[in-house]
Amino acid sequence: MKTPKPHIRTRAFSLVEMLSVVAVIGIVSAIAVPNIGRINESARIAAAKRNAQSIASVCASAQAAGLDFVTDDLTQSIANVVQGGTASEGVFAGAFFGVPALSEAERFAATRYLLLDGDNLVYQANIIYNELSTGAEGPISDDVGGGGGRGDVFQWQSPDVTASYQDSPANSARD
Repeated sequence: MKTPKPHIRTRAFSLVEMLSVVAVIGIVSAIAVPNIGRINESARIAAAKRNAQSIASVCASAQAAGLDFVTDDLTQSIANVVQGGTASEGVFAGAFFGVPALSEAERFAATRYLLLDGDNLVYQANIIYNELSTGAEGPISDDVGGGGGRGDVFQWQSPDVTASYQDSPANSARD
């Protein structure tokens, strides 16, 4: 007489269960990865806006101290503020006004949020940024639209992208 062998039952996942788990993980990662990219881009935009605010603030303070960093060229005006200068007379005599720690890339990014308005360098948070095409390095034009006021279009060119920006229509309508 044969004795029945005890039936040992092993627990394992079936192929369908494994494929279901892989599909769910794939869907979740497809949703999460672009969001991580947006978080990084948001951080870069916030840093560029913060740097633009610093440049505009230092420029205004320097003008109050009798220094003039603003020229007809937006890029040159920003370079003047970054290089900085020391006031020679008045209450601010001996005080340094500048933002020397900004790299070329940080200056380029901050340019998107700065406008020339007469003799003032103005921070503008609501500028629309549009990618145009790729091209060679160097500015195309700092002031395509005229005097640097609201509604004007500005263009520049870097190794990776040719870009332009213009004032937000909502801000133009507000004036």
